Amino acid sequence: MKKVGTVQAIWLYPVKSMAGVSVESADMYWYGLRGDRRYAFVQSTDHSTFPWLTGREVSRLVQYQPEFADEADRRGSEIRITTPEGKNHTISSSMLRQELATQNKQPVHLMQLNRGAFDAAPMSIVSQATLDQLSNVHGDSLDLRRFRINIIVDSVDKTAYVEDSWINGTLSFGEPADGGDATAILPVRPIQRCVMVNIDPNTAERDAAVLKNVIKSRDNCVGVYAWPRLVGAIHVGDDIYLSQA
Repeated sequence: MKKVGTVQAIWLYPVKSMAGVSVESADMYWYGLRGDRRYAFVQSTDHSTFPWLTGREVSRLVQYQPEFADEADRRGSEIRITTPEGKNHTISSSMLRQELATQNKQPVHLMQLNRGAFDAAPMSIVSQATLDQLSNVHGDSLDLRRFRINIIVDSVDKTAYVEDSWINGTLSFGEPADGGDATAILPVRPIQRCVMVNIDPNTAERDAAVLKNVIKSRDNCVGVYAWPRLVGAIHVGDDIYLSQA
């Protein structure tokens, strides 16, 4: 077992494709981090295998800011949404739903998913070194929120894409409690990227060069998907240790 870094930041995305919430700690269960991607808006007339309303259809979705009404119970908490214009709604508000439907130019409805609306795996992780390299390639600083990653790592090895070397190992967080096992995840594969990374999380403007640079510099992959291995809490500042399979 060797130390590979520390937890620099933790991000939750309570509503699929809306803005993220930065937290100091998060509880991880078998379905992922509590409170992450438990809600999604669905395009009501879309009967495909990917019916979600995302930034692909409505770029401004990334400017809608969720918050937990009850931080102590993120899984069961009511979610409130602040719109780009500063209006505040509950997640189930008919006014919010109609506003999104108008922008989408077709009906939408809200779905709550206890196991989360994930594309491939319930968690994601990336090193700051990778994000720095992408900014260098792009020629300008890229906001990490473009990549919608859960755990940002200040890695010991500052080589870009170092997280790829953690795949098929086990990452443990912090010191084991009461002599037991530490919270742990299993990194499983690189994350293939889509046009979502082109959307500026502050302005919702699109820059196609972002995805083009990701494709050219790293074969369209940034970050690593992961599955829970041992449930527990993860905190900003936790040391991270790698055990190889």
